[in-house]
Amino acid sequence: LNLNDFLDKTSSREDTLVLETVRIPENIAISTNLSADQLFYDDYSFTNFKGIAQIENETLVLNNINTDLWGGTAFLEGTYNSASEQPQADFTLSYSNVSVKNLLKYSNVLKTLVPVAENVTGNTFAKLSILSTFNEGMKPDLATLNLSGLLNVVDVAVQESRLLNVISQQLNISKLDGKKLNNLVFDFDLKEGKLLVKPFNIYFNDALIR
Repeated sequence: LNLNDFLDKTSSREDTLVLETVRIPENIAISTNLSADQLFYDDYSFTNFKGIAQIENETLVLNNINTDLWGGTAFLEGTYNSASEQPQADFTLSYSNVSVKNLLKYSNVLKTLVPVAENVTGNTFAKLSILSTFNEGMKPDLATLNLSGLLNVVDVAVQESRLLNVISQQLNISKLDGKKLNNLVFDFDLKEGKLLVKPFNIYFNDALIR
């Protein structure tokens, strides 16, 4: 099922397609079970998609959404409300076994906020709470995006990184580039376009780095 076929699109000056704001119809109350072997939305591809959807008062409510995504598995619950001029989404998302490479490939927000992640390999597990309004083109408004959660990265290795070279020099330890680190756990908040990460530990060759 390709949801892009049901969305309004306009052509930009670069002759690309831009999504129009998705509006949930008024005066409709629906509850239905969802199931699709493969589902496409924008540039995303979901497989083994299952869950429950409800529509009422210009709001879409998703419950028990399970799907294979980005090489891993994901679970989603939450609401999308289009009653106001800027639609608002409030979701809880958890996923497992998504590689850092795939996460960066499909998440422009992460690539922008954490550019050093491009030098990291490993698999990620996360539980996130996401609250955001949307601009035209169905792009999240970074100024209103509130995101918090836990991110666990396992089998971590870091390739050539200027930042890590500076850290290793300051700590008088061998270069971290290409080295395996312990599993990393990040407790973070993203508010008003600013990423705040609580202190975390890194163990390298039995040495604790805070």
